[in-house]
Amino acid sequence: MRKATISDIEFVAQCFIELSLFTKSQGSDVYIDGMPSEVNDQTRKLAMQHIKDDESTVFISTDDEQNSGCIIGKIEETSFPVSNVGKVGKIVICWVSEKYRRTGIAKRLFTEIEKWFYESGIEIIELSYLSQNGPAKKVWESLEFEPFRVFAYKTLNH
Repeated sequence: MRKATISDIEFVAQCFIELSLFTKSQGSDVYIDGMPSEVNDQTRKLAMQHIKDDESTVFISTDDEQNSGCIIGKIEETSFPVSNVGKVGKIVICWVSEKYRRTGIAKRLFTEIEKWFYESGIEIIELSYLSQNGPAKKVWESLEFEPFRVFAYKTLNH
């Protein structure tokens, strides 16, 4: 387990793509359909922002000197600002390569980001996942996350 550096931009950008492709395999909606299918300038820029930003961090798991997964966390205002909770930790993505799933990597990645949030003075961590993503639901519930809100959308046809 290590903290990502600028030299990891391509891998982190690829994690965004792998998550995107997996999400597309789980279902379709206006948000999912617009997700990229290959690394591009947008995903590289997003990876670089998280690696360089003081309010974000990226951890990468390695196995046999091969990158096996990553987790990105960011400190920002809660998604429910009227609660007066203040700043929270948000899990941006957590991705483990298929070959390494069910080996405890997601839990180890989360432990690292949880420690970073704690050391940053954060008391609450938020995340989101698609309701139809059974594997994500299973992992996050095993890490004691509780669903507290449903996001919904409606497309207006003009």
